[in-house]
Amino acid sequence: MEVTRTVTRTSTRFVTPSERNEILRLHERRTALNELLLVLVSPYLSTNERDTLEVEIHEDLIRTNALFEAWWQDVGERYHLESAEHGRWSIDFESRELSFERALEECCRSRSPECQTPSHA
Repeated sequence: MEVTRTVTRTSTRFVTPSERNEILRLHERRTALNELLLVLVSPYLSTNERDTLEVEIHEDLIRTNALFEAWWQDVGERYHLESAEHGRWSIDFESRELSFERALEECCRSRSPECQTPSHA
């Protein structure tokens, strides 16, 4: 059974073009590294080549993920963003807008004004 998680979205901040470019570069690198992991099943690679590439990709992915998380930590502190404990922050790369997606269960529990469930509207 698939569980659908409803969220409420609050837009609060915009980052600078430079900040957007930095997180976009990290996002694209993470995506590319994850795609490279899929290539490792190629029959054209020897076991040694596959093992070497896998280690290098995983190490790069760990570094990139750390930089990605550090960017969010830095931006969170700079712009005084709400903790992502009960939701997650996302960025619209085109508009540079940061949005917080709060899980509906948390929204309803906190009786937040953004909550649009029939019992709270």
